[in-house]
Amino acid sequence: MDLEFLTTTVGSFPKPRALKRARRQFREGQIDGAALRQEEDLAVADTIALQERLGLSILTDGEMTREDLVGHYAGRLDGLEEGMLVRCWGNRYVRRPRVTSPIGRPAPILVEDWKKAQRHTERPVRAIVTGPYTLMHWSYDEHYGSREACARAFCTAIAEEVAELAAAGATEIQLDEPALGAFSEETVWATELIGEIGARRGTARLWAYVAFGDPNPDWKALAGLPVDCLMIGLAHQGLASTAGPVSLPSNLTLVAGVVDAIEPELESVDVVRERIERVMKHVPAERLVLATDGGLRGLAPEIAEAKAGLLVAAASAF
Repeated sequence: MDLEFLTTTVGSFPKPRALKRARRQFREGQIDGAALRQEEDLAVADTIALQERLGLSILTDGEMTREDLVGHYAGRLDGLEEGMLVRCWGNRYVRRPRVTSPIGRPAPILVEDWKKAQRHTERPVRAIVTGPYTLMHWSYDEHYGSREACARAFCTAIAEEVAELAAAGATEIQLDEPALGAFSEETVWATELIGEIGARRGTARLWAYVAFGDPNPDWKALAGLPVDCLMIGLAHQGLASTAGPVSLPSNLTLVAGVVDAIEPELESVDVVRERIERVMKHVPAERLVLATDGGLRGLAPEIAEAKAGLLVAAASAF
């Protein structure tokens, strides 16, 4: 075979020590916002350079400008107040915000960050936006009194953000919806929200990252998500051995997470190649993008780099 797969990561990379130190100093009032931004910008530049060096096709900013996928929006959206740190999985935590009044978006949240990141490379940098369902699920609602009503309010704000990202030139936009995979009874209205956001994406491709759900996911429900690219982990939970992906529609690209982003042990190229071959029994190569099966932020920097490099090596083995 002589195949050329696109490769990417889910998004996050380990934050460098200097950035962690700067965040701590900022919280303690030792440095100002400008000094913190300088460290964030350096971390973004270094992360993009690393991805280019490894040979990844579609890049991210490594999520260097956000501490977690939900708490980042507190203070940036009206109606949200910063909450406490809550363990969400493994040794990872999110700062779960409180919804205390109507949600609104007074200004762009991620647009300038994406522009800065894209200036570092000619390869596409995928903008990553937390989806409305996950924002709702990982927030404490003290205002709306209904999960659906709260999620719809988040949806309005996120749709505005996606529209501005597309207008700014983003060609790849990712919705992080890790909570969506665990609550199938709410899939109908959650899917409607994603459709409303997708209608604002212009000519950009809309990606959805779904994780942390059932080890035997509802492929029919996932296939119905109104997105261009469905990102799902197939390595850590062994989903690459299932026949589920056969039900995906022909207009949907599967972004297959074939490198384990949780376990620090480095797989062999042969193991990853075998995972890819299993998926290819159900999804043609032209509708496959290869990825890690989660963010790499929880790994040691050298392991994260090796995992991303492994992905490229396995893709090149075809």
